[in-house]
Amino acid sequence: NALSLIHRSLYEHNDIRSVDVKAFFSDLATQLDQALGAEDQRIRIESDIDADTIDADTAVPLALFAAEAVTNAVKHAFPAGHNVRGGRVLVSYKVGESETVLTVEDDGIGGPEAEAAVGTGIGGTLMSAFARQVRGTLEEGNSPAGGRQVRIRMPRTKGVTAAMPAAYGAGTGSK
Repeated sequence: NALSLIHRSLYEHNDIRSVDVKAFFSDLATQLDQALGAEDQRIRIESDIDADTIDADTAVPLALFAAEAVTNAVKHAFPAGHNVRGGRVLVSYKVGESETVLTVEDDGIGGPEAEAAVGTGIGGTLMSAFARQVRGTLEEGNSPAGGRQVRIRMPRTKGVTAAMPAAYGAGTGSK
C-alpha cells in the first residue's frame, strides 16, 4: 500500500525526511497495477515523473491522492462491457518554477459516469483534503486522452514543494 511504500522509501535512503519522487511514484504505479489487477483487465498504469525530492509530510497526502485517483480510474473509467480495447491510466508529476502538478488521467469512457465517480462521495472528499494538506488546489476535468483527469497544483517556495505543517500552526511560535 501507499504508506508502506513511503516507509520503505524513507528507510532506503540516508535522509529519512525526504523522498525521491521519481522512484517513489514509479514504484507506487507498479504496486497499484498489481494490487488492482489492472493487467488482468488490460489496463496499463504508467508514470511520467520529473525528478524532485519532497519531504515525508508531502509524500503521504500525495501518495494517498494518487492511490485514490488511480483506483477510481481503474474501477470507473473502464467498466465491464466497455473495456474491449484495454486502457491506460497515467500518473504524472511535473515540476515547474512556481508550482508542481500531480495528475492522474485515463483514456477510459469519460462522460457523466466517470465524472460522478471522481467528484462525489468519500473519494472526492478525501482527494480535496489531500490537496489542502499540500497547500494545493484540486482540479477535475476531461483528459486529453479522452477520459477523465484529476490533479493537484501545489506551490513551490524556494524550489521546494512542501506540505502544511502538521499542526497547521507549527512553526509560528505558538504552542
